[in-house]
Amino acid sequence: MKKIYTLFLLGALACSSFLACSKSDDYDKYLELQELEKQRIEAQIALQKPILEKYAAENFNNAKLDSATGIWYEVLAPGNSESYSYSYNSVEGILFPNIKVAFKGQLIDGTTFEESTAGSFKIFGLKSRILAWKHAFFPQKIGELKIGGLTEQGLKKGSKIRFITYSVLGYDNATTVDKVPANSPLVYTIEVLEITNDQINVTQ
Repeated sequence: MKKIYTLFLLGALACSSFLACSKSDDYDKYLELQELEKQRIEAQIALQKPILEKYAAENFNNAKLDSATGIWYEVLAPGNSESYSYSYNSVEGILFPNIKVAFKGQLIDGTTFEESTAGSFKIFGLKSRILAWKHAFFPQKIGELKIGGLTEQGLKKGSKIRFITYSVLGYDNATTVDKVPANSPLVYTIEVLEITNDQINVTQ
């Protein structure tokens, strides 16, 4: 699960150079808090691992495990490989696309906590979505840059995927998300209707 730690600590590591220049006791406290956070994440992963495995075995027809993230998934439709190219540059870093999707988010007991209505869709900037969505959408690599996506090409127009993720790649221990208790594994089914770096109009 090393990749989970990497994603969660990227922001914190960016702050470490600043903290290192502060008082040593402040920096020691920072390191202590980071260790406690790591232990908390490890505990949730250990607790939820058999839950995810059991759910995937009982509900997915062709379940695959991404060992780096612990996400179980199945690709229901690969999509059009020519419809979008993921990219990055030295100035902006990884470019997050805008997406139009039909989707459903559920708890493992079947409770639906968010979805696009039947026959409709929702539009998001991928950057605004939870980490598990980013893993689902992005490819494993862009050029030689390892991204950590679930699939080789990433999701494209026409792709459809189902996955179950640890809470730490979802809403984690937040208590403010409607219908999602803290530390809840999440199940998503996502169909990509459009993916682009441009703005998506509601009428498109």
